[in-house]
Amino acid sequence: MKIIKKMCYSLAIVALLVSCFGFNTLKTSNSIYAEYNIDWDEGDERTAQRSYTLTLFERGLRKLVGDSYDDIYAGQWLGFETGPYVGLTSIDNNIQELAKKYGVILVEQKYTYKELLELQEKIVEENETKYDKRHVQSAIMFETNTLELTLFRVEELRLKNPEVVEALEKDDRITLFDMLEEETEGGYYASVKGGEKITVGNANLPCSVGFAAKSGSSTGFVTAGHCGDTSALQKSVKFNGTVIGTIEKHQLSGKLDAAWVKLGSGHSVVKNTFANNSPYAAVSSSTQSGVNVNSQIKIYGTPHNSTSGKTSTCTIKSINATRSWDGKTFTDLISTDCKSSSFVQGMSGGVAITGYHSTTGGSAFSAAGIFTMAFTDFSYVIKSTNIMNVSV
Repeated sequence: MKIIKKMCYSLAIVALLVSCFGFNTLKTSNSIYAEYNIDWDEGDERTAQRSYTLTLFERGLRKLVGDSYDDIYAGQWLGFETGPYVGLTSIDNNIQELAKKYGVILVEQKYTYKELLELQEKIVEENETKYDKRHVQSAIMFETNTLELTLFRVEELRLKNPEVVEALEKDDRITLFDMLEEETEGGYYASVKGGEKITVGNANLPCSVGFAAKSGSSTGFVTAGHCGDTSALQKSVKFNGTVIGTIEKHQLSGKLDAAWVKLGSGHSVVKNTFANNSPYAAVSSSTQSGVNVNSQIKIYGTPHNSTSGKTSTCTIKSINATRSWDGKTFTDLISTDCKSSSFVQGMSGGVAITGYHSTTGGSAFSAAGIFTMAFTDFSYVIKSTNIMNVSV
């Protein structure tokens, strides 16, 4: 198994044991869009419907299989263009009929949720004796049917206990991440960049980080509105399996497919992309942001099935496009010539960058908006000027 290197954020030794379950319910009354005075909607109809469908299917499945539920249940997730999905280790005709009744897509998987949970708990329990206190975080990923495990400086552990690392690498239940950053005091903190992978809600819907944005003194970032909403099951936002914030503002209509994520204490967002070559600064007008027909725009996001970011370089075709999808019509969009083949599920919400503009410290790229949707003819970006000003 290939160890995935991670150098995205700082590690604090006092928080080597990070809980990956539950979510914050932070509330804020501050408007993040005071300049334009937009009232954000409270929910995404499609997301809510799929969540309800999963609830009905789960009830039916428990009634159908009784005490065997934990022996076959592997997880569930909402999906993106299709879904919702339920993973099971055993599927018979009765279960297939139940899934058909509720419109659930069944996926046969190898490991039950119970088994992966027991594996996670065992690793945490053995953190001090077996893993040299190097456990940073771990999260069960329903879609891949694996436990994503992050250890601090794996190669140092390999020198001390090579058989321990070898066993982790050979275990197909585990995807091993290597945390390389230095230790810092004060806690485990994530520092996210534009385009990096996040997962949203209890179903861990994959999306990408947009651009940095503030609500009063609260730090956060923007992502796509169809990734989640402010409801209890859809608001938690994770980075590498750790809850780093919650969706506090959301709109999925008109000019906006956007959500604002309030970061929890200690977490931060860097005004740069995962590629580390596109620092961006505040944008207050469409002219300043370089949003012009035939100009270049780069969209940064991370596919759901990858830990590496993807950059799509496109040409702007329109700066006031209108397009309908999922029963809604969106207006004042940036359209580009990049087609759906240029994108992968999980890139939604990723930051879109255009040319340089002047700033106090010199010049920087402009955060023109966030990626929302792609089709066989065009792809679309929600304008940053229709969302909010990027924090300075």
